[in-house]
Amino acid sequence: MLSQALVNMGNYALTWYLPTITTSLGFASLPRNQLLNIPPAFAAVITIIFAAWFIRQAFIPRPAFIMIIMVGQIVCFILFFTISNPVGIYIACILGTAFTQTYFIPFWAWRSSTLKGSTGAAFTLGFQNCVGQVGGVVGPQIFLEKWAYNRYKNSFAIAASAVIAAAFSNLLTWWLTRNVELDVLRIARLRRQAQKEGRIFSEDDVHVFEERDYGSFFKLGDKNGQVRQSSV
Repeated sequence: MLSQALVNMGNYALTWYLPTITTSLGFASLPRNQLLNIPPAFAAVITIIFAAWFIRQAFIPRPAFIMIIMVGQIVCFILFFTISNPVGIYIACILGTAFTQTYFIPFWAWRSSTLKGSTGAAFTLGFQNCVGQVGGVVGPQIFLEKWAYNRYKNSFAIAASAVIAAAFSNLLTWWLTRNVELDVLRIARLRRQAQKEGRIFSEDDVHVFEERDYGSFFKLGDKNGQVRQSSV
């Protein structure tokens, strides 16, 4: 919930104020500045499709992919309040929008895999969304008129701080869910292998409470360090 609220704070801050930002850059005035929203949206669509494909390949754990995305978010937000070149800021808008929109693809897949039972899962996801949307309420409010003079650098500094805090909360959550995530990755790879061989995977399933060797993203071992390719 904390991660979603903090990321939403930066996400909505950028999304809802993107037209204002592009207008303040002097590229175009209303309503033509709406056309400048197309490249960020297009970039977001491309990265969302890529994220879905990347997760399916099971190259790395989803939290690791999330952290890569968050590094991109943080870099873009830092660029907003450290550079003054209009073209550079607009490029940061495009990349920032792509990263913030893509974040929730692996995030929700990861979040859902830690839930058990339909009733508990439905309540938990609904409750988390309810609390997480608080960030969507707060985010636009940090773009105060008194900070427009420097192209909202103060606002983006606050947004960057929120995303950095979200990254730390994700690292903690990754540690708490490390065993589930490693087994999810193992099963995903076995399913892909079965698909390549033209058969349906119906063997082992995810083991939630088993301590596992998490020393490598690429070698999936059990608590004795042995690679597992079949059911326990």
